[in-house]
Amino acid sequence: MSSPRVLAAILVPLLALTLGIGPAPAEVTSEARTPAEIYERKQHIADCLCYVARDLKARWEADTTQDPAELVLVIDPTSSLKDEIDVLAASLERAWNEGPAGLRIGVYGVLTDVWSPPSRIPKDAAGALAGLAFLPADGPRSILSGVRAASARVRGGGNGPKAMLLVSQEFDGAEDDVEATREAVVASGASFYCVAGESGFERAWLQEFEARDYPALGFTERYNPEPRKLAPGEMYYGAEVAFGLVPYRWEFDLAQADFVWVRPPRYPVPSGFGYWSLATLSYTSGGRYFVYDFALPANHESRQEPKETEDAPRKGWARRNRPTTYDYARLGLFAPDLRPREKVLKSLNKDWRAQTIVRVWEHLANEAVPVVQRIGALERRGTTLITRPERPVRSENAPLTWFEDMDDVKKAAGFVKERMAAVETALKWWESANAKERKAQPGEDPLAERIEADFQLLGVQLRKVRFHHGEALAALDSIKPLDVTYRRARIVPKPLAGGVELPLKKIDLGDEDRDARFAEVFLAQSRMARKYPDTPWSLILQKGWVLTFEKDVQIIEPEPDPRRQRPEDREGKGKGKDGESKPPANPPTPVKPPDGPRPGSSGGGPVTGK
Repeated sequence: MSSPRVLAAILVPLLALTLGIGPAPAEVTSEARTPAEIYERKQHIADCLCYVARDLKARWEADTTQDPAELVLVIDPTSSLKDEIDVLAASLERAWNEGPAGLRIGVYGVLTDVWSPPSRIPKDAAGALAGLAFLPADGPRSILSGVRAASARVRGGGNGPKAMLLVSQEFDGAEDDVEATREAVVASGASFYCVAGESGFERAWLQEFEARDYPALGFTERYNPEPRKLAPGEMYYGAEVAFGLVPYRWEFDLAQADFVWVRPPRYPVPSGFGYWSLATLSYTSGGRYFVYDFALPANHESRQEPKETEDAPRKGWARRNRPTTYDYARLGLFAPDLRPREKVLKSLNKDWRAQTIVRVWEHLANEAVPVVQRIGALERRGTTLITRPERPVRSENAPLTWFEDMDDVKKAAGFVKERMAAVETALKWWESANAKERKAQPGEDPLAERIEADFQLLGVQLRKVRFHHGEALAALDSIKPLDVTYRRARIVPKPLAGGVELPLKKIDLGDEDRDARFAEVFLAQSRMARKYPDTPWSLILQKGWVLTFEKDVQIIEPEPDPRRQRPEDREGKGKGKDGESKPPANPPTPVKPPDGPRPGSSGGGPVTGK
């Protein structure tokens, strides 16, 4: 039979969510929690563990007659997490000392189903952690499914204060059922804490929103943030927010919304926040999300560059661990809305700017003339927004890379004009919505502030893409018949200016209209950068380029006439003396993957970590 205190710990957070008044009250946690305060950065993973122990101490000391407090470490035991697991094991004594009297600590391993019940003996938990470090479990897995399994174990424990601390380095936002996990966490009576990385800006890492099957594990991945029916074995791509609104991926990458450090791959802009699917669990239960810098040594005491050794070269360390450029005091004003998705969607339906963003997205994702590369997870039905699986949009009529006659040039020009017209229409809709007065006052509603930031960024992107299409069209117009007579031509991008500061040398494109469009783009970028300094919204613009295009003409080399070749050249070309094929003189150099974790994932790139 549950005690009245445990029932209160379960019902109070639910009542708070229903009324929309934020996280659980001070009775459940030692500190107030707002959406912005859910996120906290720690430089040492032991500090995260001890923070949770101190929270449990404050809750237990409010009534020392209750059962001893319990802390369950939920470990994602990948091989990459070995150092952190070792440090957690070494920090157990400190956590016991800083936690409440009689603190019990247990361990659960995701995917492995390793379970060490909460115990007052440090060696029990340390032994379970050592086993997970010694036998890692790599590969795709459902972290939220592991949280539900751990919640069931916690629920069967005592009636004292409880907490779960999830530690996962490889978590990328994938989710299978956030609401079922929320229910499991609330039913367990535990506060949910997690140590995980930094999210990509409003979308998960490396996901192109296509279904991906893992037959060996029985998983199918796709993106639908609010599935109508959850099928067994399905996982859903997550994001930094409940619903991603802005179509960041554009055809030709003309909006430059992703950072590019190496090719391949591409990485989205880091957000400064953690993944929504974990953060919303912390918000609901009164826990906290520790945005952790896994790129640094797990037991480091400072951010000084390590000494170079034969086993640990210094190369790449500075690139991966430069401090973030975000102003976290300001970034907190735009924290994601961590309420259940049902409540977030209800709020979005009341926001005219959110409606306009989705309308523009759908218009630009028209399969006949796709300007963006995917259809979003929200669609408009009259004046209502509803959910659907997100999917990619592929253009089947892209222009040729090289033009060998004027017909090719005309087709390419038609292609660009169609997309330019689509962007013009979208920009008119945006300008009409922008002219309407905002209902919420600045700073009154965090969700409205985030929508406003997305909306303003969309306006800048639309202008930027329109300018780039205009420059491509001007370059195509410069191709003359002589350029494709015994020759071939193409258009290639040429940087005009980078960032949001005007170049020292005046830009003269030779046409008043083109010059005016260029000035319009830079004014819009500058306004955005001033309004949202040191945030991901301005960082997208600061790291981008404004481009023009110019033609490139090459003479077409005639194919060699086989009749003019010597017989031995025709028969033995590319052969050795014995007739076997010879290796190429200059074999292609393999693409080297980036060092360390993915850029932008909590210290993995030049703009993250703190």
